[in-house]
Amino acid sequence: MIEAAADLFYRRGYQATSVEDVLAATGVARSNFYYHFASKLELAREVVGYWIAEYERNVVEPTLGDLSLSPAERLRRLFACAAGTQDCAAGHTGCPLGSLAVELAQHEGEVQAALSDYFRRLQERLADTIAEGVARREYQATRPSDAAQLALSVLEGALLLSRTHQSPNLVSSAGLAFVTLLQGHEGDSQHLPSQTDVKNSLS
Repeated sequence: MIEAAADLFYRRGYQATSVEDVLAATGVARSNFYYHFASKLELAREVVGYWIAEYERNVVEPTLGDLSLSPAERLRRLFACAAGTQDCAAGHTGCPLGSLAVELAQHEGEVQAALSDYFRRLQERLADTIAEGVARREYQATRPSDAAQLALSVLEGALLLSRTHQSPNLVSSAGLAFVTLLQGHEGDSQHLPSQTDVKNSLS
């Protein structure tokens, strides 16, 4: 039920998915559903845990957690790996955790706390990676905490645009542009994606 709900919430959204939709997708009886979950919101809490585990295992650890890579390569691969999670044919575009954070913003409690904690921990890992890059002089001197907040904003924004334009390439190109800026090439247009590159990524 958790996996089915994770898929439905991702494709349709939390508000647009009913308990009946989950029952139809799984063949589970209503009584069995309420034996495990008191409400759809309680199911959403489990879905949040499911997606956090998926992203930690398949996106964060293979990239930010791979200390054999340089800090710059870790960041580039994070964005590339996030782009690889986008499956337009399956309706899996955008960030499932980001989408849930928006839809469940009015619900205080464990669900929102879990989402907030996940993004806080991800930002801390980004800050550690950027701080290492600054120490190794891969990046120009910057405040790692501020740069990490920007990195997370760029990642989530790029995933939102990926959903809007149905173009996963936007995520990886955003990562390349962000790393380039950290490396101090702001004034050198040859290092940044051109307008043609952006248009191609939308096609």
